[in-house]
Amino acid sequence: MKTDNLIAFLDAVEKLKCNTRHSWTSGGRQESVAEHSWRLCVFAWMLRHEIPEVRMERVIELCMFHDIGEALTGDFAVFHKGEREELREEEALRQLTGLLDGAEKEELEGLLSEVREKKTPEARLFAALDKMEALLQHNEAPIESWLPLEYDLQMTYGNEQSEAFAYTKMLRERLRQDSKEKIMREAPESAGEAGGEAFYVSTDKKKLQVSRIKELMEQTSWAGDRTLGQCQKAMENSRCYGVYDRNDYQVGYARVLTDYTTTYYLADVIVDEAYRGQGLGRMLLDYITGDGELEGLYGMLHTEDKAGLYEKYGFHIYENNGTDIFMKKVRGDHE
Repeated sequence: MKTDNLIAFLDAVEKLKCNTRHSWTSGGRQESVAEHSWRLCVFAWMLRHEIPEVRMERVIELCMFHDIGEALTGDFAVFHKGEREELREEEALRQLTGLLDGAEKEELEGLLSEVREKKTPEARLFAALDKMEALLQHNEAPIESWLPLEYDLQMTYGNEQSEAFAYTKMLRERLRQDSKEKIMREAPESAGEAGGEAFYVSTDKKKLQVSRIKELMEQTSWAGDRTLGQCQKAMENSRCYGVYDRNDYQVGYARVLTDYTTTYYLADVIVDEAYRGQGLGRMLLDYITGDGELEGLYGMLHTEDKAGLYEKYGFHIYENNGTDIFMKKVRGDHE
């Protein structure tokens, strides 16, 4: 490559360091386009063993160059990007690739075409990660930097792209739950803007309310006589899931016993009687079955009358003595 071409191209893309995106950093300033692209490359590299069926070095190349047009156009927020902005971006890319020649020009044009068409597994993974990096950045940023429409976008943005791979689907759900927790914690008055939901699930043990857990257990046929001390000890020795309203009042609970390697046992799934009929049980089970810490493990549970519900989450009956039903979920079972 001619040195003049190299320097001209590097001079042009240097503006990615200067041009800011709509997203803000955890430190309270707007991030640059270059910073987004850099962390997107790190994101891809970190998943090289989780999604081995794709060529991750190619994904990293797509992450590296996908936004270079913004060196000339500046950033276009997704909710402000229309046909005019897309035409400006296309012209910027022509200008940038025009600074190159030979193999570099041909290879870069190929990368940009792959980004645009999103037909290859690598491009589909890139598209999912691109969306989720922005979601993660919003979760890290001060909530005061969010626009009103972003309360809903945090629930819906990137959903379609994330369906392409099991791991990205699971990660998208985790980011959605993190967004809900952030909204409930930092802007509870805006919870209705986040998909209209006034409840959320958390695995943070600091949020668990042992006295409420005991009250929930008293509503069950299997644990109504547990003492406060027994509830506390069971909680301490389990992976726990709490359901909370926007004021952090606990209305549901479940726990899992697991070695995090081969097997888990789901127990004590309960929603307060006063809050039933609102889909909170499904919300709780959606969270548990999407929990990355349990991914690929052999699951077991015991129920008296909810076998039909658990079957929708991939559990199968292996013993039924008329009053007690034992169920399992083998590796690879899905909803």
